[in-house]
Amino acid sequence: MRRSDPVAAEAPVPDIWIDYLVGERAGRTERYEGETLRIGRNPEFELCFDEMGVSWEHAELRFRDGGHWIVDQGSTNGTYVNDERAHNARLKDGDVLRFGKKGPIMRFRTAPLPGESTGQAAPPAADSAAAARPRRSRPRAPSEPDFPALSPADLADAHSDLPPAAVPAPRGFGWVHAAAVSLAVLLAAAGGLAALFYLEARDQDLLVLRERARAGELEKQLAQARTENDAALAEARTRVTLAQEQQGKLEQELARARARADAEAKRQAERIEGLERQLAAARTAAQAAQQRPIQPPPQPRATSGGDESDRWKAIVRDLSPSVVFIATRLEGKTPDGTVVPLHCFGTGFFASREGHIITNKHVVEPWKFRPLAERMAREKIAVVPGSYQLCVWQGGARFLRGPDQLDLATGFSTITGNLQLVRVAPDKWHQGGLGGEGIRSYRYHEEGGNDDLAVLKATLRRPITPIPFGRSDGVEKLDDVLVLGFPAGPAILEAGVAETSPSTGQVRKVEQTIFVSAAMIGGNSGGPLIDREGRVIGISTRVAQGTETLGSCLRIEHAITLMQGGAW
Repeated sequence: MRRSDPVAAEAPVPDIWIDYLVGERAGRTERYEGETLRIGRNPEFELCFDEMGVSWEHAELRFRDGGHWIVDQGSTNGTYVNDERAHNARLKDGDVLRFGKKGPIMRFRTAPLPGESTGQAAPPAADSAAAARPRRSRPRAPSEPDFPALSPADLADAHSDLPPAAVPAPRGFGWVHAAAVSLAVLLAAAGGLAALFYLEARDQDLLVLRERARAGELEKQLAQARTENDAALAEARTRVTLAQEQQGKLEQELARARARADAEAKRQAERIEGLERQLAAARTAAQAAQQRPIQPPPQPRATSGGDESDRWKAIVRDLSPSVVFIATRLEGKTPDGTVVPLHCFGTGFFASREGHIITNKHVVEPWKFRPLAERMAREKIAVVPGSYQLCVWQGGARFLRGPDQLDLATGFSTITGNLQLVRVAPDKWHQGGLGGEGIRSYRYHEEGGNDDLAVLKATLRRPITPIPFGRSDGVEKLDDVLVLGFPAGPAILEAGVAETSPSTGQVRKVEQTIFVSAAMIGGNSGGPLIDREGRVIGISTRVAQGTETLGSCLRIEHAITLMQGGAW
C-alpha cells in the first residue's frame, strides 16, 4: 500500500490483515498499511495476482470516511463481496472477497487474531516486479521472550548490591548462570513449540475455510445443475405431450382418410355395378338388333321446301341430348351471419367428343357481373369459402330426386369430381358503387363484347355426340335460327327433368354479335344458336336492354378459340 502523508492525514489509517483462502497464496496471511491497496495483474500493484479471472487493473481497496471500501475498476469478471457482485462497497471485519468468478478468494480483517504478531507491516511496493509482490511476515509467538547477551561484567554489575560474600566468582559464571541459561533455552523451546502449534492451528482454520468455500461453490453448481435438469425434464415432458397430441391428430386424420377411402370405394363399386348393368343391357339390345331384319337408312331431309316445322323438330330431337342444364350453387353471408343463397342456372352444350362444354361466364361465375356484384355490395354479402359448386345434366336427364334436392348421380359435378372448369375468357373490369348510391365500391365484368365465355370439361361415362360447328361469317339478316336451352331454369321444369325448350326466330342484324328475334329469357344464357343445317353458329348471352324480343348471341369462333386455348 502507498503510505499516506502523516501531515495531511486527519486520523491514522489502521492496518488490515488479508487471509488468502483460495488461489496461489492459499494458507498465507499478510498485513498491510496505508490508504490505498491496488489489486490486479499489474506487477507494480501492491497486491498482484497472475491468476485467471483477474484483470490488469481489477480493483482498489481504499480507506475513506473512517472505513475501508472495495472499489471495482471496471474489471471484466467483476469483484465479489460475500459472493455478491460489488462496484463500490464498504467492508466490515470478516468479509470474504473474490476477484473474478474463478479468481482468488481472501478474507478481510481489521484486527489480528489472538496471538498474532502486530509488528512490522508488509513493506510498500518496490520499483521492480519481484519486489512488488507482498512478502509473508511470520508472526512471533507472544510467549517467546527476548534474551540479550550478557557478559560476566554485566552479571557482576547486576549483583553489586549483594554482600561481598554473595558475589559470584567470575569464573564460568557458576551454577546460577548455567541454570538461567538452561531456563532461557527451555522457555525459548516452549515458545517455539507454541508458535508452531499456533501456526498449525491457523493453517487448519484456513484449510477449513477454503474447503467450506469450495463446498459452497459445489453446492451452487449442484443447485444450478438441478435447476437445469428440472428445466430439461419439463421440456422433455412438454415435447412428449406435444408428440402424443400430434399422434392423436394423425390417428384421427388417418381414420377420416380411411373412412373417405371406404366411402369412395363403395361409390366406385356402385358405379362399376351400374356400368355392368348398362353393358348387359347394351349386349341384350345388340343381340335383339341382330335378330331384326336390316332396314334401309332413312333418306336425308330436303334442304329446301317441305314443312319447316318438321325440320326444326328433327333438329331439336337430334341435338337436345347434347344440350346441358347447368346449376351453379354458391352461398354468401351477411354481417349478421345470415346465409344467403346465390345460386344461378343456365345452359351449355357439348362441343367435343372429349367432353368439352361451352357456356357463358356469367353462368359459372355470376358474382363477377353487375346484378349480383351490386347486390353483394349493397347488402355487404361475403362469399362463404368452399360453397362454390358446378353441376351439369344432359338434356332429358332427371336432375332432381326430391324437392330442392339435386340428383348428382345422374349428371356431372365438381362435387363428385367428374366435372371441372377449364378456363374463362379474360376479365375486363369496370368500377361500380362510386355514384353516390350509398353502397361500397365494387368491380364488375364488362357485359358487352365477346368475353362472356367459359369452357367446362366432363368426364364421360359413354360417348357423346357434340353439336357440329358452323360459321358465323355467312349469317345474314332474316336467316332462320333456333335458340335451344332451358329458359327460366328449374321454374318450368316441373317434372324435375332437364327438358329443353326451343324457340325459333330470324336474324335481325349482324355486327360484333348476332341479334335475333327468337325469344330469349334468363336460363337460355350459354345455350347454342342453331342454323337451318343443325350447326351451332353462336352462343345465347343476353337480351338487348329495353327490349323483350331482341336477343344477343356471341359468335361461335370466339368460343372455339377459347376452347382450343389460343391467344385471346
